[in-house]
Amino acid sequence: MTTKETIRTFVRTLYDFQDMRIRMGNRLKKKKDGSDQENADDINLDDESIPILVDVWHDAEESEKKLLKAIEAELKTVPVYTEFL
Repeated sequence: MTTKETIRTFVRTLYDFQDMRIRMGNRLKKKKDGSDQENADDINLDDESIPILVDVWHDAEESEKKLLKAIEAELKTVPVYTEFL
């Protein structure tokens, strides 16, 4: 795989984790506020499930950080990035 393809794959995966983390955060926020879930596809959360989902949310955040480091490492091999940008 070329550097360009690797960076593209890392960035797409980063966006996937960001999307998942944001959706989970919104879902947890709705439950914390005491409001009902508006969409039919949202799950109903009980108080026992919230800590598990918060842990998964933190794991997604950590995965984003790892991906950013991997992207930065790949970019250091690209002359345009290191010499121009």
